[in-house]
Amino acid sequence: MENFERIKNQEQVIAKFEDLRGLDLSERDLRNTPVDVLVTADFDTKTKWPEQDRLPEGFNPEKVINEAKNPGLGIRELHQQGIDGRGVRVAIIDQTLSSRQGELVQHSEYAARIIDYKEFGDAKNEDINMHGPAVASLLVGKECGIAPGAELVYRAVPSGRAFNYRADALSDIIEFNKTLPPENKIRIVSCSIGYIEEKSEPGLERWIETIRKAEAEGIIVSDVSDRTGVDSMGGGTSADKNDPENYDIALFLEDQKDKNLINILAECGRNIDLILQKLRETKQDKIAQLSDSILRKKISQILSQREKEVIIPCDYRTMASNTGPNEFMYNGKGGMSWAVPYLTGLFALAFQINPNLTKEEIADTINKTATINSKGLKVVNPRGFIDAIRV
Repeated sequence: MENFERIKNQEQVIAKFEDLRGLDLSERDLRNTPVDVLVTADFDTKTKWPEQDRLPEGFNPEKVINEAKNPGLGIRELHQQGIDGRGVRVAIIDQTLSSRQGELVQHSEYAARIIDYKEFGDAKNEDINMHGPAVASLLVGKECGIAPGAELVYRAVPSGRAFNYRADALSDIIEFNKTLPPENKIRIVSCSIGYIEEKSEPGLERWIETIRKAEAEGIIVSDVSDRTGVDSMGGGTSADKNDPENYDIALFLEDQKDKNLINILAECGRNIDLILQKLRETKQDKIAQLSDSILRKKISQILSQREKEVIIPCDYRTMASNTGPNEFMYNGKGGMSWAVPYLTGLFALAFQINPNLTKEEIADTINKTATINSKGLKVVNPRGFIDAIRV
């Protein structure tokens, strides 16, 4: 309510990353709000916007939502060729799709793909959060998904870390798989959560142990901790999503890393001399204290790491909303939670072509076929990846 009253105020400037979901903005005059600010916001199909003559030129919310359903990087071209994950079973462990307030197992975006649904712990007593519908649609959604032909087994767990319940859910998937013939077995599980194995958290040790049991049974677990073997990093673009040249690192990473360095790398690509010059021009104390030789070494290390990290789209995406079975949400500033189902979907596409591939073979092919753009970023290349898998 506080955000609603603040944003509804005619004098209140809309800043980057605003949450505009479900708000009534119809009385606002937003003509002076920059488009590059609005595309970083969160809004949905229930957000009420002003008439087009009171919106900034070039910004059409309905068009933004529809275009951001496209996973980008040639995925829809692969779908048109019949490469959509058909014949492959995948699973998700995430938050509930069902509650006393509503039922979103039947969301129009993915209802036809869910073949089995089960809840663990207090998941059945929780309200439906945006997270579950989002990851389901990004993996198997008919408009938003990477693998809209795959069949989905969904295991709902309570919100939060809940590693013990995640272990229960994964154990259930392992046992469920044992009842299935080889051609119908679940190949990969998408679980949008990260962790550090050495860190002590309730249930974490059991969760990792269960992952190892799953892997021993031939089930791949895809999560934020890069267990697939792909050293992934979030990214995205609000421009043409099919062009890897447009991609940059994820918006959430800008909060965690040196923005000067991010901008300089985007401008200079792999030119170490130019990067060094631009860093000196920032006149930061921590830069001034370092010699040219040390700075060159650090720049080389950063560029080398960038060559290993593969950009997986997670920003500027539309996904199924938790507000209704036909509603959608646009999320400007995403996170690795959205990259995980994207990567999981790529594995499903590969298994459709060759069910005998190993995790290592798929991961190696994703890494080797990625495109390095002029910013020095290594962007996943689904078309090149599938071409290599076919060979």
